[in-house]
Amino acid sequence: MTTAPVESTKHRILTAISWILAGAALVAASAAELAPGAELRGDGDNPADSLAYLSVAGRAYLWSGALLALGGAALVVGAVGRLRARGEHPSSMLTHVSLVFTIISAGLLIGAGALRMQATGTVPHIASLDPDWGAAAYLAVQMAGTQGMLSAGMFTLLAVTVALSIAEWRNGMRAPLIVAVLPAIALGFLLGDLLVPGFESLATDGVFLLYIASALLGIPLWCAVYGVSQLAANRSARRREMTAT
Repeated sequence: MTTAPVESTKHRILTAISWILAGAALVAASAAELAPGAELRGDGDNPADSLAYLSVAGRAYLWSGALLALGGAALVVGAVGRLRARGEHPSSMLTHVSLVFTIISAGLLIGAGALRMQATGTVPHIASLDPDWGAAAYLAVQMAGTQGMLSAGMFTLLAVTVALSIAEWRNGMRAPLIVAVLPAIALGFLLGDLLVPGFESLATDGVFLLYIASALLGIPLWCAVYGVSQLAANRSARRREMTAT
């Protein structure tokens, strides 16, 4: 008689923990790149600097990729878990679309992480055969991984945090929308760069740092708050189940 409620509670807790884990993994992925040897990297678009960085701090870059992949996998679990809970929490079209795009962004993050993990061994090996080949291999990783999949995944996730926060506000979940102000700032900078000619030239160093901080810290913080909000919703649902029985 109690199997279904117990299983439902387990699923809700797993969903909440997955969102919290995703946030922790994403912020740890950024922190991993600050390991000793990071000063050698300089400009990430400079293959010479980056090859020197990989030779000294390759493990840090590998861990950065692994944590990105872990964060992406946790996002998939969290999104699917929230979709499964649609009977327990009212879900709008906006909620469903946001969660689908969460899974898309997760796939992009996993792809970017896999490229980083493979690059730590493959790129230095190619460089040992021919320095020019090594530079080209690194630039391929940089463009396809960091500038491509990682940027697309983060941009999508920025939009998801804002959209999903609005959808959950209707369900009485207030905290995520408050924290979504940070991702919204980063999203505003990206949209401004797309829509306003010369927008990038108007941004000072301080404004650029605000954009980086709001993106790199805003998304992990939002994921953590959303997970905690899911735990709170689980507690409320559990009380209702106990009252009903």
